[in-house]
Amino acid sequence: MASLEAAERVRAQLSELRVGETSAINVEAIEEKHEINPHTIRTGQPRPYTAEYHSLRPLRQQLPIYSKHQEFLDAYHSSQVLILSSDTGSGKTTQIPQFVFWDDFDDKGLIACTQPRSLAASSVAARVASEMDVGLGDEVGYSYRFESRRSVHTRILFLPASILLAESISDPTLSKYKCIIVDEVHERISSTDILLAILKQIVTAKVRPDLKIIIMSATLDTGKFQAYFGGASALHISARSFPVEVMHLKTPTKDVRDAAVQCVVSIHTTQPRTAGDILVFLPGENDIEYVIARVRKATKGLEVKSFSASLSLTEQQRILNASDKRRCIVSTNVAETSLTMDGIAFVVDSGLSKQMTYNPRADLDVIETRPISKASAQQRAGRVGRTREGKCYRLYTKQSFEEMRNFSVPGVLSNNVRDTVLGIYSRGMRLSTIGLVDLPHTESMISAIQDLVLMGFLDPTPGGGKVTFVGQCAARLPVDPLWFNVMKEAAPLGTGLNMISLAAISSSRQPILLSPGHPLSDHITLLNAFNAYLHAAGSNRVDMSLWCKQHFLNLRALEEVERIRVHLLTLITRAAEDYHDRVRKTVARGLHLHLAWNDGRDELYKTVRSCQHALVHPESVLVGLTAHPWVVYSNFTLTSKQYMDTVTVVDPEWIVDLPALSDEHLPKAYGDTPEAPRFKQPLIRAALHKVREIMTAREQI
Repeated sequence: MASLEAAERVRAQLSELRVGETSAINVEAIEEKHEINPHTIRTGQPRPYTAEYHSLRPLRQQLPIYSKHQEFLDAYHSSQVLILSSDTGSGKTTQIPQFVFWDDFDDKGLIACTQPRSLAASSVAARVASEMDVGLGDEVGYSYRFESRRSVHTRILFLPASILLAESISDPTLSKYKCIIVDEVHERISSTDILLAILKQIVTAKVRPDLKIIIMSATLDTGKFQAYFGGASALHISARSFPVEVMHLKTPTKDVRDAAVQCVVSIHTTQPRTAGDILVFLPGENDIEYVIARVRKATKGLEVKSFSASLSLTEQQRILNASDKRRCIVSTNVAETSLTMDGIAFVVDSGLSKQMTYNPRADLDVIETRPISKASAQQRAGRVGRTREGKCYRLYTKQSFEEMRNFSVPGVLSNNVRDTVLGIYSRGMRLSTIGLVDLPHTESMISAIQDLVLMGFLDPTPGGGKVTFVGQCAARLPVDPLWFNVMKEAAPLGTGLNMISLAAISSSRQPILLSPGHPLSDHITLLNAFNAYLHAAGSNRVDMSLWCKQHFLNLRALEEVERIRVHLLTLITRAAEDYHDRVRKTVARGLHLHLAWNDGRDELYKTVRSCQHALVHPESVLVGLTAHPWVVYSNFTLTSKQYMDTVTVVDPEWIVDLPALSDEHLPKAYGDTPEAPRFKQPLIRAALHKVREIMTAREQI
């Protein structure tokens, strides 16, 4: 236990750290007091700094941004909004929240630092907690989809923008935060853009003059964001710890995967182990598996591992930390931002990533491998040069780099904006007045509004747009509105718990199933697999890792689904045949906007609302079976072909009463009139009418 006298001396110094008056010299003096950890004074049990703190402090002091502490404070104190740009590897993600923390030590307000990916939120929080010598979840924590490590003592919180958006519904001014840092803003995901619009409204309305806002990235359009916030202050800190040599191919490669293998093998065989580890960026999981298998076969003494968002925090940290062996870490773009991998000296950049674009006319998600942006290329190169000199091998030509777009396409311009529109309207705002940095395309907005009206989330009256009670409920849950609609339909059918499980499965980023299942429904197959897992996990006698391997199930995905399900349950006995029908009926009514019809001539379906040809996905349990006339699907994606993903056979009698399937809402051909409507798909309309005729005739018997 540290002495009371030492604690009182530090307490007196802490009292000098007042907002607007703090200097870097004051903070440096306190952090250099090795006899006491000031964070432990709050608990009433002061103790000295640990050995880990002493080992990390010199590394912090080497970061380029550390020496700019006072320069940052001057800019931070001068304006409510600060646009901060600083080179990759400068230390802004870990150090800026700490600079803000020390600015007013006794202020109980939270400091939020948004991250585009949950992996970054958890790993950065762990790093900052170590640097401050506090427990993760105490003064430094993280919170993201269905997982959180925070407490009443938390002062610095790393989280995705979506968490702040959810909080802003009940707390429009985000009153518990004293500073909001929007990090990696160049990625322009939809939730970040909406958060920026809400922050802009708070600033413009002058309802929170005490709220400080920092917008930062290594690669952002400073002028654009300065103008957006009405002349915000800007600060650029240009510095790099160590030089990075960037090399391009002289001629384009035919196969980027083979080129990546050759590059890794060349580095490993020509550069000594002490030269450092290797990080490879590839577009997708299949590419990663391909490269890992061939690199392992072609090398010796090289530890080759994949890195992805599906890993647990412990597994992530194990890969991020240095190893006795040389490592080759093969990753998707998840490793681009806010991560420092100790020992990395070589980056191999394919220049590609999997990118999804939503087509509102076809209601189709198009997934393609495309060139990354220049900003992403700079982020990838910035993974080296942090703790030593580095090299970046770009598997594309200099000309290809020059032809890349400067920044990634904003999420509101490339994704389905159904949840974005619902989130905005639930706050009493309109897309036309909220002031987004970029407005979604008109077609996307119209499509989203139509979907929300048909599901009962928006008032259908002309000129309305008011969110209904059920729409407000949907906006508060962290699931796609389409899946909230499924849960809504579950209540009268008594399938609520199972629909929550399916919503959790749909929200997981990983597939849980590795083998076939129920003959009529992928949804029931997934549900059966998850329920079997819950039953097995309830027994202490079962080795779950072995059990999952024996049953071709993904244990990590199942554990994630269970966490999601528990979270959803906090917010909101059967015969087998009847049970399955009730589950399929609930899914049918909830996903009726994703209805498809087959005329019995071949395996090709037509989507009812978007009028698109579609095939059942090759991994579906329905593949190879006789085509059923009516099915619903969870996702509609274009890869090599247009596929319906996660499909269930349905009885059309369950859904013909729903407004979306009435003549009024079925898609019309160009040039139709109310007096003489022309339907785009008259055969589907006729099939629906036939169902209604059969139901009417049965009632008359």
